[in-house]
Amino acid sequence: MTNATIDTHVLDHLSGGGAAGMRVVLERRETGGWAEIGAGTTDEGGRERTLTPGGVGAGEYRLVFAVGDYYAPRNHDTFFPRVVIEFAIAEGGAGRNYHVPLLVTPNWYSTYLGV
Repeated sequence: MTNATIDTHVLDHLSGGGAAGMRVVLERRETGGWAEIGAGTTDEGGRERTLTPGGVGAGEYRLVFAVGDYYAPRNHDTFFPRVVIEFAIAEGGAGRNYHVPLLVTPNWYSTYLGV
């Protein structure tokens, strides 16, 4: 059975384009807490596609976006220094790609399950 993959696309609403250079960490819930299983930095278009090279199975996951670190050199204080998106992949989710976009500014964010 093929494992699922997880990727993201960060859109900076202030600039109107992809948030290039934002650090993203993928974690999986394990007994006793969260464990990092992938990390990367968004490309010039704001995409990060390398978080799950071997794929993942069913379970609870979270993406942690370093929003404050992204906006600091752009001289914007942030209300949300990190955005954490938690989600679950069901047993029947193998072989699917989970695209989790983030639309962000220094003071608000939005997300959804994309295709």
